[in-house]
Amino acid sequence: MRWVPGYKGNTGNERAGEEAKKAARGDSTHETDVPVICPGTVPISKAAELQRHHKALKIQARTTFKKTPRARQSLKFDPTMPSPNLSKLCAKLARRPASLLVQLRTRHIPLNKHLFKIGKADSPICTICHSSDETVHHFLLQCPAYMTQRKHLEGKLKRGARSLRTLAESHDSVISVHQRYRETRTAVRRCMPTTRQ
Repeated sequence: MRWVPGYKGNTGNERAGEEAKKAARGDSTHETDVPVICPGTVPISKAAELQRHHKALKIQARTTFKKTPRARQSLKFDPTMPSPNLSKLCAKLARRPASLLVQLRTRHIPLNKHLFKIGKADSPICTICHSSDETVHHFLLQCPAYMTQRKHLEGKLKRGARSLRTLAESHDSVISVHQRYRETRTAVRRCMPTTRQ
């Protein structure tokens, strides 16, 4: 055997090229001339078929996910959704921080804005500062009642403490958010009496 740079000058390679061109034109070998050990259709590559199937499933999952009510909020935190990123992040967290993370991302969280929407609160307004609707954005980034906790987060996360996406995309930031807001009775605990009515 010897290495050759191309078909030119090599009889075997030139012959293989001619046969490939015939096959491309549909001028393939007649079935009666095919060796007995090669009957029927060419077997499908299992690996290639699995790859094609998984790709189709991902496209279908993303299309279906985009039609769901929570898709718009979730995509603000993670544009790759649905993806294994959230599952991997939750797998590293304890149950409570993981639960808080999902609630923050979906905005399906016991803050007045959501509680009012589902008929569990009299008003969407923040019960502490009374200046704005109590949304995830207001609760984490604006409400003056949590200024001290916000300063602690900025000490750890720097500029990331001012971004909802950063606060909900890494293990350390989620742990920090959970610890700081748990110390001052997070929205979940403050709203428990309201949710039991």
